[in-house]
Amino acid sequence: MKKYLSVLLLISVFFSTKAFTQNTSLSVNELNQNTRSFDKDAMNWQLSYDFMGINKGVKQATCTGDVTPPTISCPQNLFIQATTSCETFLYAYPYNPAFDNCSSVLVQYDPPAWNYFSVGTTTVIYTATDASNNASSCTFDVIVTENIPPTISCPQDLFVQGTGSCGAIVSYLYPSFSDNCSGASVQCYPPPGSLFSAGTNTVTCIATDLSNNSDYCSFNVFVSNNTPPVITCPQDLFVQATSTSNCGTVVDYPFPSVNCPGVAIQCYPPPLSFFSVGTTTVSCIATDGANNTDACTFDVFVTDSQPAFISCPNDIVVQPDPNTCSAVVAWADPIIFDDCISNLGNISCYPPSGSTFPAGTHTVFCIAYEDGFIIGPSCEFDILVTDDCFANCPQNLLLNNTTVTGLHQAQNSVIVFDVTTGTNTTFKAGNCIELYSGFTAPANADFSGEIEDCTNNFGTDGNQN
Repeated sequence: MKKYLSVLLLISVFFSTKAFTQNTSLSVNELNQNTRSFDKDAMNWQLSYDFMGINKGVKQATCTGDVTPPTISCPQNLFIQATTSCETFLYAYPYNPAFDNCSSVLVQYDPPAWNYFSVGTTTVIYTATDASNNASSCTFDVIVTENIPPTISCPQDLFVQGTGSCGAIVSYLYPSFSDNCSGASVQCYPPPGSLFSAGTNTVTCIATDLSNNSDYCSFNVFVSNNTPPVITCPQDLFVQATSTSNCGTVVDYPFPSVNCPGVAIQCYPPPLSFFSVGTTTVSCIATDGANNTDACTFDVFVTDSQPAFISCPNDIVVQPDPNTCSAVVAWADPIIFDDCISNLGNISCYPPSGSTFPAGTHTVFCIAYEDGFIIGPSCEFDILVTDDCFANCPQNLLLNNTTVTGLHQAQNSVIVFDVTTGTNTTFKAGNCIELYSGFTAPANADFSGEIEDCTNNFGTDGNQN
């Protein structure tokens, strides 16, 4: 009985494989005739394996109006080492069953197993179809690798003359290479047709096969050139100190631009340096591969977060100089205070020290400056010249009807009689009077001499204007 069942099962397996599975493009006869399929036991195992892809535990009858495709899942990508130099034989794919809600399932692989796979990546499409022709598909890759790297040989170094300020465009031949399998390729950096800067340029070439085995080589392209590059510095920067204790800040300024690629740029101080409060000049130089250079500069102005201040003198009160109604006033320079800057430039006051100030109140304005530019704080103070000019005049004169000559200023309103013309002239207090022969004044009239200030009140004839 057991022997009978075994024979029946074997017949059922082969019959079912022929009737229900079409997951290989080769028939049984074709498999037998395949010149590479010498192992008939392996062939029969493959047919049995394919048959097992049919889910016999599901209802075999077709459901009326079935529109639900089978449920499938692809195996993970297969990574296989080549058994010969450039290919390998794959007997079967990993078993991933397909399920359907109504009927048996026909599974197919494209390309099928029991096949030779070349080095590289082959994408396999796995499709399951039920009796109602509902189908589901997924894909996975068969990746065959080998470990023999290609070989590459670079050309000799090249020497070219620069055609412009930036170098020369150079087209060279790709290196020769070989590999035991097809599909290898070569890439070079920089590629042919690139702009090569003045000086020495190294070209690196890499040959890579489909298994990512690689070999590389390099050669130099020498470009001679005597035209310097052109460097352009950024605009001056104005920043504020972030540290009152350190009196400065770290400044990350933009790098200068240059008209050619591959040109080295150096700046002093470099970006991200600490810049103290005040003005710092940054010097930058561009150098190409042929040692041609160009330079530029820009300034970084760092202002103190705690501003400086100037302490002016106190207000000054003075009397007029003798025999004048003005005074020459001088003072010490204002004092400047700052927690970071020791020299804020010059301090100027307007009007300057040593100027002549007429009677009255005058404001003096002082400010710090350097090279004609205002750079610091300011302050101001007042100078008061008293207008009591009489305090600097000669003693009062008591005329008592006597004749006195000279230039005088009336302290009180007086009437002066001119004996020549027989007329009286009234002078108000403060007016100037020039007394000469022929002038008389009432007794006890007071005059104060103020020769300088009064002279302009009279013409050349001595008469009052």
